[in-house]
This record gives sequence, structure tokens and C-alpha cells, in this order.
Amino acid sequence: MDGEPSSVLARDLAILLLAGVLSLGALWLAGGPRLAPDSFRYLSAAQRINQDLPLMGQQRLAPGYTHPLAWLQRRGLELTAGIQVAAMAQCLLSLAAAGLAYLALAPLWGRRAALLGGLIYLLLPNLQRWNLYILSDGPANSMLVTVMAATLLVPRRSWALALLLAAGAWLGLLRSEGFLFLLPPLIYLAWRRRWPAVGVVAALTAALALGQDMVAAAGSQEMMNHLRRGVVMWGMSSLAPPPGLDSLTAAGPAHFYWLLAVSHPAWLLKLMALRVFWLLFYAYPPHHPLWYSVAAPGLALALYLLAAWGAWRGKRQRGEACLVWGFLAVAVVVAALTWVASDGRFLTRPLCCLAFLAGLGVERLLPGGGAGPAPGKR
Repeated sequence: MDGEPSSVLARDLAILLLAGVLSLGALWLAGGPRLAPDSFRYLSAAQRINQDLPLMGQQRLAPGYTHPLAWLQRRGLELTAGIQVAAMAQCLLSLAAAGLAYLALAPLWGRRAALLGGLIYLLLPNLQRWNLYILSDGPANSMLVTVMAATLLVPRRSWALALLLAAGAWLGLLRSEGFLFLLPPLIYLAWRRRWPAVGVVAALTAALALGQDMVAAAGSQEMMNHLRRGVVMWGMSSLAPPPGLDSLTAAGPAHFYWLLAVSHPAWLLKLMALRVFWLLFYAYPPHHPLWYSVAAPGLALALYLLAAWGAWRGKRQRGEACLVWGFLAVAVVVAALTWVASDGRFLTRPLCCLAFLAGLGVERLLPGGGAGPAPGKR
């Protein structure tokens, strides 16, 4: 890292590694690698890939996750061993993403702010626990942090663009909405006038959008059914639909949204606002105990306030702060137009990046905070 002694760099990275190992190790000892209801979709898709059978329905989602699982199955690993290897790989990805984010942010925000952000990211159980599930969310979170870090490194490192493209492509193959998270980096690079990078990132975004359309992947009929029922959270809360909603017929979700906006604008706005609220504060009884339902919104609010404080006090870093807030804006738009997961994992993607901005906010509250990097480090 420019201008920093190698001993300081090694020490900070060692601190992050130790914190990550302790955090992920505690989660591993508390229950080990685990399966969720959606895990069986990925495992069955991997099995069908190895049997040269066509994938059905939602099995076609997340090829960036099902094909690595299929590769593990071809290595002869039984189910338990394969799950453990996959979870271990996901944990290593998270550790690597934290280290890369530190390297990208320290010259911009100062090493103390970058270190604090990395610690927040690694020590938050609600972010790291998804690395122990056989779900695409854990590696998708790590890839988004990598996308953020690579974007910030593009103006300073020639290899960063290749990393950005690789991480962005994998993110788009892990999550059907993943290509949308490349829009904030695209805007940031345009703001920094890195036009060659803008061109190739725009081409990747377009290719992912055309190859794995979010609406088609989620199922247009399913989206319209959720709208008709006023679904806020998948399988849980709903908003009572207005009279006459069943009589609306549309060719697709976009047309249906237009009809709703014209005929029932207040109801549609309320539905979207509820989805955004539950996305941002993810307190979902009865899936979680009462203490969690109280603590989780408070923790989320604290992160938002710290991130906002960091963006406000870090005047020289507001372009980078806008990049991070852009990831949250994408998640909000996706949730408002679709639905919210009842386990809170939809929020973890932007929250992983927001944790680093919260680190800047914490640093600005500490004595001596605000010194930032030396001039000319951008």
C-alpha cells in the first residue's frame, strides 16, 4: 500500500484475519455448516448437472453457485463433506474480501477507518453467518465487497479492472439481480472519468442483463401473483389488496405495475414502502426470538447513522461514500419491486459494504479522527 510501512500493513491484515477467524470459527462451532430450505434447490441442480439432465424452474438460477457444487460432487465428496468444503470456501472468500477492501480503502479514508470497517464487517454475526449456509448469499456478499474494493482500486492499480470484471461477472451469475449492483460502480467510474473502464463495465452489465434477466428469472407470473396478494415478505405478511385488483389483466410485471400505478397509486406506494421498511430493519418474528427482533433494527439503525456520519464528516471521501450508498439504493429498488426475504438476507449484500462506511463514521467519532490519508493518495 502506497506510503505505509509493510509492517503496519501486515499488522492490520493480521488483525483482520484474527477477527475473521474468531468470528467465523465461533459461528462454525455454534452449529457448523447448515442447510436452508433453498439449499436443496442448489444441491438438486448440481446433481442434475452431473447427470446431464436439464434444469427445471428455479434450478436455472445461480449457475455461478450450482456449477461449483456440481464440481464438488464430481470429486466424490459425500453430502456432509461437500457441504463443509463449500462452507469453508465461502468463509475464505469473506476473509479475502475484507482484506482487499482494507487495501482499497486505507489510502482513501486512512488505515484506522479501513481497519474499523473491516472489523465491523467481519464481527457482525448477521453478515457472516450466511457463509455457513449452502446458499448463494454468502459468496454474493463477498463478491459485492470485492466489486466495491476493485472499483476503488481501478484509478490506482492496472489489474483492478480485471478483478472488477471477474467479481462482477460472478456476482451476476450468483444472483439474478446481481448485474444491477454494477450500476453504482459504473456511475463512480464515470465520475472519475475512467472511460475505458466505464465501457467494459457497461458491456458486462448489459451482457448479464440480457443473459439473466431478473424478471424472467424470478418468474413474471409469480411476481404478478405476489402483487395481486400484496405480498410484503415471502410466505409471511401481506397488505390487503384493494377491490377490483383481481380484474386487472396485464401482459407482464411492468405492464401490471403501470396499471396499478394508474388505478391504485396509494396502495402500490404503501406496499412498496412496507417492503423497503422491512428490508432495512429485518426484524421478523416468529423466525427470531424477541431479543433479536428488538436488537436487529437497533443495530441496523446504528450502522445507517454511523455510515451517514462517516459520509458527512469524510468530506474528501464523499464520492466513495456515494458508491457505497448506491449499493443500498439498488437493494431498496429491487425489494420495492419484488418482495423481501423473511430471514433478512436480502439486506446483507449492501450492508456488507455499508459496514466499511460505518467504520469511517466510528473513526470520525474517535479522538484524532478525521486526519484521513495524506494528500495525493486518491
